[in-house]
Amino acid sequence: MKQLFVLLIISYFLSGCSVQRPKIFFNLSEKPTQHSSLAIAMNEDPANVRMDLQTNLLQAGYSIASTAGNENAENIMTFSYNYYFDDKGNVWLNSFWAEITRRESGTVLMSISYPPGNFKKNLVLKNFLTRMDLCIKENICDEKSQSKKIKPLDRIVGAN
Repeated sequence: MKQLFVLLIISYFLSGCSVQRPKIFFNLSEKPTQHSSLAIAMNEDPANVRMDLQTNLLQAGYSIASTAGNENAENIMTFSYNYYFDDKGNVWLNSFWAEITRRESGTVLMSISYPPGNFKKNLVLKNFLTRMDLCIKENICDEKSQSKKIKPLDRIVGAN
């Protein structure tokens, strides 16, 4: 009985500490390039994810079109998230989902969905950009291959 109790505690602890990876999809026949113009579409952005994402993409060499001129962009990125602020003013994301589609055809070129959890905003965006870079710049587009090059996000609040 004591062994069963210890086993239950260990399994509970491990399930709470398990590594969660996002689900990713890249359309290999039509994946975007680094120089394809990209417009980021977002209606409301209370946690300023769009601004941080756009800055990171520009710094990484991606071509970003103004949302005012998105009719000229080759691809459109949409995303959604749930968030909260901690006592120190840090932004934590409970979920994050992003998709890049070809503007003309609506074909999905890339999709990523992070598992429910509590992740610092900047770490999710860094992980997202790393995954885009691996596929677009290095042609490493599947989760198994990417996981060899990326430290997975940990579900535990504050662990990152």
